[in-house]
Amino acid sequence: MFIKNNSYLRLVRVPERHGIFVRGDNVYEVMTSPGVVKTVPAKQLGEALGLAPREPRNDLQECRRTAQRLFREGKHEDWVEYSTAIVVPGESLTAY
Repeated sequence: MFIKNNSYLRLVRVPERHGIFVRGDNVYEVMTSPGVVKTVPAKQLGEALGLAPREPRNDLQECRRTAQRLFREGKHEDWVEYSTAIVVPGESLTAY
C-alpha cells in the first residue's frame, strides 16, 4: 500500500521524566520508500520528510500530533502519512 512519493512517520520514543526534569527528545521513524526507515530526533523530522527550511509546518504539526496520540494509545506499529495525517496500519505498509 506504500504510495509513491509519500512519506510516513511514527513516534518511537519520548523523553524520560525524572520528577520535574525531562531528559531527551522525541524520536521518530520516517519511511520514505518501501522498507527504507530512518530514525531521527524531532528537530530533524522536517528535513527527513523532505521539507525545505522555510516551508510551512502546519501539515507537519498535525502529523506529529497524530503520531503522539498513536504512541499514547499504544499503537506503535501504525504509521502517519505525511502530509495528510491519515493513520495507516503498519501491516499494510509491509505487505508488498
